[in-house]
Amino acid sequence: IEDLAKGWDADELAARRRLVRFTHAQDGSVIRAAAAPLRRADCVPGDTVVSCIYSADEDACFVTSVDIIALVEALIGMQLKLEPKNRIRRNLEGFSHTTVSKKQPSTEAFFRQIMEYGHPRPRRIQKDIKVFRWEELPQALEKLVVRY
Repeated sequence: IEDLAKGWDADELAARRRLVRFTHAQDGSVIRAAAAPLRRADCVPGDTVVSCIYSADEDACFVTSVDIIALVEALIGMQLKLEPKNRIRRNLEGFSHTTVSKKQPSTEAFFRQIMEYGHPRPRRIQKDIKVFRWEELPQALEKLVVRY
């Protein structure tokens, strides 16, 4: 997964976003996931697609909490209600994150960048959003999925 933050093509660099398709298979209680870059034109409804978002200010890639929750739902094969989603958000607090807000001068440009993305959207509504370092996604998924 960490390698997906490198080697972007010109379109991805211009958009400051790489779409990543996740696939998975379950064998008993073990879930194996794989990830690969995806061109926007190749997106298919029903695919599990997450945005790896580049922040020029941080010179790092991030994933939104919205995408993490959607990915967990796909991996465990169920739509979660509000309380389990809130539990996931609390469990993510232990990972390095930034709250991106249009009201904070230091994150306003990154907020606008995230809000401007079309389908598949890495957010639900126009509000403050937490982003997590891309390289921590595998550890976050392990921590979250084991609970289900």
